[in-house]
Amino acid sequence: MEAFMGMAGLKGMLRRTIYIDGEFNTLMILAAISGTMLLIAFLVFFYNIVMSVGVKGVIGIFTPIQHLYITCNQNRLTRLKLLHKNRSCADIL
Repeated sequence: MEAFMGMAGLKGMLRRTIYIDGEFNTLMILAAISGTMLLIAFLVFFYNIVMSVGVKGVIGIFTPIQHLYITCNQNRLTRLKLLHKNRSCADIL
């Protein structure tokens, strides 16, 4: 997409300008096709991510990890980032 826009710029097309006579229609159509292909590729990529880790996994990427406080056998409170809540102190130490 950017390559076709760059080619149009090298041929004299100004940015943010309306061209009524169709001087750059071929390059703009190619840029639109390339942009559509880029959008489809992103949607396929996002679908692949959702199918790999699930919707909860995708949401979990953007949510902070909850901290779990556990007490070890030295009677001290230890703050650990645990992904599974059913771990014991022996598994961690």
